[in-house]
Order: sequence, then C-alpha cells, then structure tokens
Amino acid sequence: MLVKIALFLVLTFALFAASAPAYADGGARISACIAALPETGGVCDFRNQGAMSAAATIVVNKPTTLLLDGTQLTLSGTPGMLIAADGVRIDGSVGQTQLVQGGTLGSTGSNRNVIYGSALSDFKIEGVSFVGIPCSAPEDNNDGIKLQNGVPGNIHRVRIVGNAFSGFCLHAIQIQNADDVTVEDNVVRGVADGIRFSGVTSGKIVNNVIRDTELPSAGAFAVAIGLDTTAPQDDGISYPVSTDIHISRNTVCGYTNGEAVMIHAGENVLISENVFDNVLLGIGINPFNSTDFLYHLTVTGNSYVGTTTPGALTTTGNYGVYVGGSPETLSPSYVVVTHNIISRANEIARNAAEGGIAVGYADHVVVEGNVVHDSAFNGIYLRYSSREVIVRDNQISDITRADRSGAN
Repeated sequence: MLVKIALFLVLTFALFAASAPAYADGGARISACIAALPETGGVCDFRNQGAMSAAATIVVNKPTTLLLDGTQLTLSGTPGMLIAADGVRIDGSVGQTQLVQGGTLGSTGSNRNVIYGSALSDFKIEGVSFVGIPCSAPEDNNDGIKLQNGVPGNIHRVRIVGNAFSGFCLHAIQIQNADDVTVEDNVVRGVADGIRFSGVTSGKIVNNVIRDTELPSAGAFAVAIGLDTTAPQDDGISYPVSTDIHISRNTVCGYTNGEAVMIHAGENVLISENVFDNVLLGIGINPFNSTDFLYHLTVTGNSYVGTTTPGALTTTGNYGVYVGGSPETLSPSYVVVTHNIISRANEIARNAAEGGIAVGYADHVVVEGNVVHDSAFNGIYLRYSSREVIVRDNQISDITRADRSGAN
C-alpha cells in the first residue's frame, strides 16, 4: 500500500510539473480563459493577481470583458495585446492596474505597442496605467494604444477613458482610420508625443492632461495633441483628413520644445477651452504637404502661456496660435480665432515675424476678441499672402522688442 501511495504522489507531482509552465505565464492564463469562453464571449476575471508577465501576444478574439483591478501585467509580445473582436472591454483601477511594455523598443517593422488592433468596434478601456520604455528620440511602434487600418471602415466606436500613460517612446494613444472615437480623462506624463489622430471621423479628445514630454528641450520636436498629415506615414500608408473633431478642455504643460495642438489636416474642427502652460507653440493650423486640407476650424476660449525654457531652435514656431500654409500647399480656409488669451509668445524664438497670433497663406480667417499680452515683437501679425482676413476687437498690451525696451 505504501508503495502505491508513493507512486501516486510521484505521478501527481509529475503531472503538476508538466502543466505548470502553461500557467506560470500570466498571458497564457488569460489566453486560456478567452479560449474557454463561448463565441458570444464573456468575462475573464484576473483581478488582484499581483505581478504577472506575458511572453507572447495575448489575442482577444471574442467579445471579452477583461477585469484587471489589482493586477500588473508585463507584455513582451509583438504586440503585447491584440484586440481582434468586437465588444472588448478592459477594466482596471489606475494605480492598481498596470500594463507594462516589456522586452525592447519596437521599430517600423516591429510592433511593440502595448495594445494594438486593426479591425474592431465597441472597444472600451478604462482605469489602466500604461508604462512604456522611455527614450530620448521618437521610435515608431512604441505606443500605449495603437489602433490602425490602411482602409477606412474597420474601426468603430472606441472609448479610451480614465487611463494613465508614462514613458512611451512615441505616442500614448494613436488612432488611424476610425470613426466615433472618444479619448477622455486620461493623464499622459513623460511620453515622447501624446495623442494623435489620422483619418478619424467624429472624434473627441477632451479633458485630458498631457505634460512633461520625455524628449529633451534641445532634442526632437514633440507634439501633445495632433491631427496628422495625409502624407505617407512610416508604414507607407496615406491616411485621409480627420473630420468632425472636438479638442476641448485639455491641459498641456511642459512641452518646451513642442506644440500643444498640431493640425496638419482637418475639416470641421473645434479647439476650445484648452489650457497650455510652458509650451513653445500653442496651436498650429498648417498643412504639411500639398494634399493636406484644412477647412472650417474654430479656435476659441483657449489659454496659452509660452515657455521661457531655452533649448528650442530659434527657427521653430513660437506662436500662441498660427494659421498658415505655403505657396506649395492648400491654404487653410474659413478659420475663426476668437476669445483666446495669449501671453509669453515668441519669448524663445524672438523672431520679428512671429508673435501671439499670426496668419499667412490663409483665406477667410477671422481673428476677433482675443487678448495678447507680455509677448515679443508682435501681438497679431499678418505674414505672407492671405485673402479675406478680418482682425477686430482684440486687446494687445506689453509687446516688447528684441532688446525689451519698447512695444511694437
């Protein structure tokens, strides 16, 4: 009998040891849970698991609610997690839930984004702290969340709400070719760039805090919030113009060699009630190439305080608001810049052709009811050739020359 019991224990231990490696990896456990769900999906509850790791990509290919409160998951796959189904939801609690970029930095040919998807709808992620691998120069495919497809019509109804991002070598969030997208109440800190849309229809970037780019003040130019160009990206794809976009009530701080809001291509865009502090360039509405289209934009109720931190090239734009193109691009048209408050513009560049607000190579622009003060060279400056520009009822004070001895 004792021999039988001993043999049973040995066999039991051997079976346990053989099965253990499949579940020692937290990603394998999550994948096993998803695989066990019916095709209609369900819940995978991985709350309060502490630190776990995933060596391979976690593929979420069913409508899954993944509960991660109290769990820290390091993702080393390429990508870390692939969203490949409709109706996926990831829930956590900021400070208690982490998705960490493991392994090494990605590149144009290596997808090292923490969460990636190319065909999905009704996706929501909330309450997750994303932790990336830091760098001193931007590197492609190192985003917290990247949703992209080369063809419109494959990504719908995305909600990215109440998350935190730090350390990523490119964007916290990048969305390309999608409709009905809301990015709201997120905190981005110490990331190269912040939030970027390309070819997004009906999008909102609202109530986010983006601060302190990890890029050095004398390094690469950083962008906190951007609507990107239609020019081919690093993946070779030309994304269409973003339309019907609201960028409102965001706070951007500490982009001393960067831009708070960059609009290279957009139609029906509202930029309102944002606060920019210690930023080189506030809002730039300027096409990047000849196919970029800028039409019907409103800039209203924003507050800009420029940086006095040295490091940026003096040839870099240092405006509160700039609206303009070039002889080689389409002119931004039907743009309203109204009731913004701008100070400390042009303090780094100290360029005689820059200032608080500038317009050049643009058509049908209204600059009205703005307050510009304590800036260098110009309060409002019309540069280059423009048509149908109205400037009225603005308040301008304390504009200094290069030697700070007087006002223009």
